[in-house]
Amino acid sequence: MKNIKASYTAQNFENGRESLKYLTRKVKKIKDLRYKNIIDRLLVKVNSMPIREIRLEVVAKEAGFSTFHFSRVFKSSCGINFRKYLASLRVEKAKELMKDVNLDLAEIASQCGYEDLSSFSRAFKTITGSNPGKFRENLLSFDRKSIPKV
Repeated sequence: MKNIKASYTAQNFENGRESLKYLTRKVKKIKDLRYKNIIDRLLVKVNSMPIREIRLEVVAKEAGFSTFHFSRVFKSSCGINFRKYLASLRVEKAKELMKDVNLDLAEIASQCGYEDLSSFSRAFKTITGSNPGKFRENLLSFDRKSIPKV
């Protein structure tokens, strides 16, 4: 009788554990979906903001999260941390601005939200593998070559 009671209790415990695991997975999916919706809405907003105004603290506050929690949720939803995402956005903007020969690299760095040229250059090289000056030189020489001669 004791063996039957012990096995019955162990089986109930195992069923309870499986039920708890199932519920935990469901709650996580719901939270992930809710967070994904928040992140998706924020990305639309971030992509329409002037690039120099985008800061982790501002976006986290907009989401109603601490910067730490927002960073975790963002990475979980997007697969990349927010700082890397922002750096990529800034570099893409810089690439667009480099087509304007009237802007020097310091002005481009400033317009992309960098405090100084050295931090801009470091970020640019990390993302593209090339320094901004060489990248611009190649970009402008490519543009000149692609213009048909008349």
